[in-house]
Amino acid sequence: MIRVALLLLASLPPPATGSRAGSDLAAGPAPGVTRAVEVASARVGTRHEGCAALVREAYGLPAGTSVRSLLSRGALKRSPSPGDLVFLADRPGGPAEHVGIVASVNAEGTALVIHDTERGVARIRVNGAHPWKTRSESGRSLNDVLVVPAGKITAGRLLVGYASSP
Repeated sequence: MIRVALLLLASLPPPATGSRAGSDLAAGPAPGVTRAVEVASARVGTRHEGCAALVREAYGLPAGTSVRSLLSRGALKRSPSPGDLVFLADRPGGPAEHVGIVASVNAEGTALVIHDTERGVARIRVNGAHPWKTRSESGRSLNDVLVVPAGKITAGRLLVGYASSP
């Protein structure tokens, strides 16, 4: 399985799990979502068996659950919420090859995503509203740059979409 390799990973704060301070979302996440984000967050910096395996572990899904089967569980949406699944491609406009978990979302719509990369589980920033940009006008990070078979590409350009948590 080809994995996304992280090129740029700035020092990131731990994701919010119980509150959405700094988020544009009003209500807190469901308990199962909070637990899934906590399980995935605990794996940051470690090696894992693949992005689908990380999602299976976080949500307690059956063995054999793949990126394709996760993708087929629901309609894709453009706006993320904590606990949502995020699907990424290996090239802009390509099919979903990778899956991660949205840990938090800030007011600018940038999702902090927990994803298993070639270098281990990492937090990456993804902003589909500004897919080409790495920084906003105010200097806040919007998208991390990832190394994929197609080259060095911002995460927002690899975004296929988000789906509600399983």
